[in-house]
Amino acid sequence: MSNKRKVVRAAGVILAFSIVGRLLGFVREQVIAATFGTSMNTDAYLMAFT
Repeated sequence: MSNKRKVVRAAGVILAFSIVGRLLGFVREQVIAATFGTSMNTDAYLMAFT
């Protein structure tokens, strides 16, 4: 495998994991919103983890 092909493959893997991470973060935010709704508990949870 050529050096250029290795670099392109590595970049593709990094891109894929980045997209998956962002999607999982979006799902996490949706679950938090569905679980806690809009309340002081939600604010406290978000402040504790940011």
